[in-house]
Amino acid sequence: MNARRLSAWEVSRSAGPWIDVSVPCTVAGVLQHRGEWQLGDAAPFDDELWAFRCRFPGGDENRLEFDGLTPGAEVVLNGAVVGRCESMFVALRIPVSLAADNQLEIRFAPVDFTPRKPRPRWRTRLLDQQWRWVRTTAIGRMPAFSPLYGTIGPWRAVRLVRREVENVAVTVGLDGHDGVVTWSGSPIDTSRATLRLADQQAALRGDQWQATLRIRNAERWWPHTHGAQPRFRLGLDSGAWHDDVAFRTIERTDPFGIRVNGVDLFCRGACWGPTDPIGFSDDVTPALEMVCATGMNMLRVTANTLYESDAFYAECDRLGILVWQDFMFASMDYPFADASFAALVKAEAEEFLRRTQTRACLSVLCGNSEVTMQAMLVGKPVATPAFFTTELPERCAAIRPDLPYVDGTPGGSVPIVLPREGWSHYYGVGVFRRPLDDARRSQVRFTPECLGFAQVPSRASQAQWSDVPWAQRVTRGETGIGDFEEAQRYYVRECYGLDPVALERDDPALWMTLFEILPGEIMAATYAEWRASRRCSGALIWNWQDLWPCTGLGLRDSAGRPKAAMHYLRRALSPQAVFLIDEGLNGLEMHLLNEHQAPREAELIIELYAAGALTERHVTQPTVAGRDHVVLATDAILGRFSDVQRAWRYGASACDLVVARWGSAAPAFYFPAGWPIPVRARIGLEAERDGGTLRVRTREFAHTVVIEGADASDSYFHLAPNEERVVQVGRAPLVVSALGAVETLTVP
Repeated sequence: MNARRLSAWEVSRSAGPWIDVSVPCTVAGVLQHRGEWQLGDAAPFDDELWAFRCRFPGGDENRLEFDGLTPGAEVVLNGAVVGRCESMFVALRIPVSLAADNQLEIRFAPVDFTPRKPRPRWRTRLLDQQWRWVRTTAIGRMPAFSPLYGTIGPWRAVRLVRREVENVAVTVGLDGHDGVVTWSGSPIDTSRATLRLADQQAALRGDQWQATLRIRNAERWWPHTHGAQPRFRLGLDSGAWHDDVAFRTIERTDPFGIRVNGVDLFCRGACWGPTDPIGFSDDVTPALEMVCATGMNMLRVTANTLYESDAFYAECDRLGILVWQDFMFASMDYPFADASFAALVKAEAEEFLRRTQTRACLSVLCGNSEVTMQAMLVGKPVATPAFFTTELPERCAAIRPDLPYVDGTPGGSVPIVLPREGWSHYYGVGVFRRPLDDARRSQVRFTPECLGFAQVPSRASQAQWSDVPWAQRVTRGETGIGDFEEAQRYYVRECYGLDPVALERDDPALWMTLFEILPGEIMAATYAEWRASRRCSGALIWNWQDLWPCTGLGLRDSAGRPKAAMHYLRRALSPQAVFLIDEGLNGLEMHLLNEHQAPREAELIIELYAAGALTERHVTQPTVAGRDHVVLATDAILGRFSDVQRAWRYGASACDLVVARWGSAAPAFYFPAGWPIPVRARIGLEAERDGGTLRVRTREFAHTVVIEGADASDSYFHLAPNEERVVQVGRAPLVVSALGAVETLTVP
């Protein structure tokens, strides 16, 4: 396929002067780049006429293709209207015959909601009901989710293409140990070609091409937490079409879980939104590499965002990240009975499924988010629309028969919100302000949306945004469910026994630090419970990244920097992990998890401390088989009844700190008397740089060691008395501190 992108354009606002721009772009992105608008300003973009134009010489191309236009776009080529786009999610492909010199114009008319449409059966509190008729993203239009602005413009590539084959359909699967690819396509101006897959090939002849190729004993693709990601090149020898394919099996288990290549997974990750919510750049590699580094193996592309770029899905294939894919229907009563709307959303589904038909990363196809739940919550239970229960799953089964489908989230139980029966949105620990043990009591099976906490930006971003009112921009819950910031105050009392009002008034520095670290502490503790339980099969945090500088729910701030919680998660989500789980009168248990294929044999060390002194140290050498989970009783290793967690309350306390170390896994810390309240003191904290490594040591217990100023491989961690930790760091100067420690160390 020969293609050339049309990138040099001009844009005009309401017939005003023309401004040079580069496409793809959005109106908001253009104005932000020119300094004429910024997030938080009024954004009446939907009420204005916008026009984009470019001139280009003719060529032998036979298609004009728009990968993404916002609704209401009218395409004019050399003075003639050649196409219209009514969905942000459907590409526009127009056959053309070009002149020697050509002018292309795209006009975006103001959004017009007249005549008024029929009322919905229920109203969501999340956004204006009229948007249910318009196939566009909720980003910029959902006040509880993002600042308000409209997405207008050619937001994905515009190109001229010389196509030699179209209507390509590919099915990738396994037949026993063999990888099998079935391919078909319609040639446009040739009758023969050769299809190649690795070292296999098939001759294509006639006016409809079909072929099946097989790779014997094909290596299987795995999520990166469980194995490698081998991929195989598939393509026509002419270069007219090519792609990479990978072989794996994905099954849904009941009541809900994901099994890849016959192995049950614990799926963990976050709900994903665009890393560039203004201009929608497809430069996703740094963010996805951070996903992997954090130990996440699944992302959910949520229904209030948009279908991601081809680059996103290709990178998830390369990096080994599973994708739970929502179709773009969130919370509202969509008008499926309207014939034109129904046709539009069917085309949208087909478009996405065809575009991603070879992607191994896709793991679940999900019809909607909270459509049925929103009706239930406002007291108007309705049947899930047939589009989600019949029409959409039929298309998914026809094009992606390898993937499980669910009609929406939450689901799988009656009522659908019960976490112990199906797949739920779990905010018991979080905005609903339940005690930490609610994560266990609720018996969560799988939660594709959970643990929302208002989190401050990274310290580096706070310094950069000294003139930005990010602290006043706090993500609020929808009316009636609570406040994400208020949840932090609840957990200051719950976890530390401190009065949050008095603390914020009397010691604002400590309050701010606890506000910063509490979400990570709670998320890590909750994931430890879920991973140790063997009942829960997955949890995806809401959400991955803030959309603007704010105290938001993202694990990354809008500058792309990790917040404190991500460091806690990096340890809690590691494929090799050790957890200390309080089982009450049954004792303190150690859980050793090994998700790697090979067995792990390493020293298991348990240490007991009292008043800062090491009182006991025991070493064993367990072997944990590949993809196995071993549970050991602490008392069995100590060789006596210890009551280290003070459950029996008989006799003197044995210790105030338990540390478990197992090979390369992050150490696990357990505090029998509850999470310690830091007291200002000198603890003997030291730090020494040696090239790209930093050695951090302490004489006494160090509560929450923070490394600022360089990309550190670890931060926000505890250190036991006389412990040393080696951390990989960048070249920038560093500041090392610990909560409550007098010492603040500057390392050049």
